[in-house]
Amino acid sequence: MKAIAIFAEEHDFDADELRGFAGNWFPHMDCNQPLWAVLNAYRVMDENGIHESDTEAFMEYLALLSWDVEEAGSRFEECFRGQWDSMEGFAHDQLMETDEEYRAAQESCRGWSPSIDIVAWNCDHSITRSGYVFSSH
Repeated sequence: MKAIAIFAEEHDFDADELRGFAGNWFPHMDCNQPLWAVLNAYRVMDENGIHESDTEAFMEYLALLSWDVEEAGSRFEECFRGQWDSMEGFAHDQLMETDEEYRAAQESCRGWSPSIDIVAWNCDHSITRSGYVFSSH
């Protein structure tokens, strides 16, 4: 596609790598200008040092931000929390990692589990269809 070759040349990218990236992600883009979104996602990932292994998470974050590639690129690293099966799982794991009292209570009261206010977690975090969790701020 000529647009890919031109974009690759303008930004000093390997045209074949860019074609491969576009071919993989173009069918998944749900926006008005899918090719533009894919090409600029590639550029922004490169500019912000977002690792290739985080491409799927970045593309889902991009969708959460209504395809604002510049915003997604500048905030991805600080907002990405990882991948969980559910918001409840994320909240539970975060409590286990950060709350020593919670861990001590778990050890002394086997089977005891505090109620987790998922509404509060949902206000501060978003979870994508693939389970990628991002903080909202």
